[in-house]
Amino acid sequence: ILLDGVLLPSEEVRAVCTKQLLKLVQGSGKHVGPHTPRLVPFLIESLSSNESSALTYMQQHAPGLGVSAGTFEAARVAAARASPAHAALEQCLAIMDDAQVGATVPRLSEILVRGTGLPARCGAARVVLQLARDRQSALTPHAGKLLSVATRAILEERSAAARRAYASAAAQLARLAKPEPLGDLLRSLTQRYVLTAVTTNEQEERLTLASLVRELGRGAPDAMGGLRADWLPLAFIGRHEPRWEAERQEAGKQHEAGALASVWEEAYDEGGGNAGAAASHLQELLALLRTMVDGQSWALRRAAAAALIDLANLSS
Repeated sequence: ILLDGVLLPSEEVRAVCTKQLLKLVQGSGKHVGPHTPRLVPFLIESLSSNESSALTYMQQHAPGLGVSAGTFEAARVAAARASPAHAALEQCLAIMDDAQVGATVPRLSEILVRGTGLPARCGAARVVLQLARDRQSALTPHAGKLLSVATRAILEERSAAARRAYASAAAQLARLAKPEPLGDLLRSLTQRYVLTAVTTNEQEERLTLASLVRELGRGAPDAMGGLRADWLPLAFIGRHEPRWEAERQEAGKQHEAGALASVWEEAYDEGGGNAGAAASHLQELLALLRTMVDGQSWALRRAAAAALIDLANLSS
């Protein structure tokens, strides 16, 4: 069925084959184990292929229906998780051995980055999260690569629901990754944050980057605690990011921190940021401040100036 039936051009035949396959998975128990490297990717992709086309149409017209895009995305993901395919997927994950988990990783990586449909991409992220949480010995050898893939998927993803799912998976993977690849990732995020400050989509992308650093800290506090030099300077400065133009127009909130600064504040505080931590990473902090002051972004130059004042007050 996997090799031929579900690939046939007839939609009706594919539906029958998929239904029969789900019955086989549910009734086969542990005997389906050897087939899980093929089954798991298929079941993930079926979360999208079995989704009603009416839902994707309604998603495109959600604002006109009085429903926010984020709310509708969350409903689509919840519906996929309540489907028979998701139940079969959970059964497969429970019986896979370490070799079968490893054999599934390449296809999981492909779906994370190039998966078709929101339910499939979120489903792949959830599978990675579950494996990283429950099958640590099996996934540890692949954690560094999957962490890089998940980060790339976050930066390329347009859906807020999918970005949240990827960030949760990345946070679990960070607990398993070695310090070197995690440190490389954090340094690349800092570089990208500074570079994207002059692009047209700077606000959304920088908020995504800040949220990812915060989620990594929440999911892997020990690992991130050992790599403060690679992220704390950016969080220290990010706390001073100015409010966006749209936020400055909100009545009564002109003196409150904007969305971006608030995320950085949470990352900084939850990650152990304080005067002592800032002082212990003064060299890295000053180097990053110098880069921002010399940069082209007005927002980052302003944040750097405010951070310099903060730093001076800490040392006085």
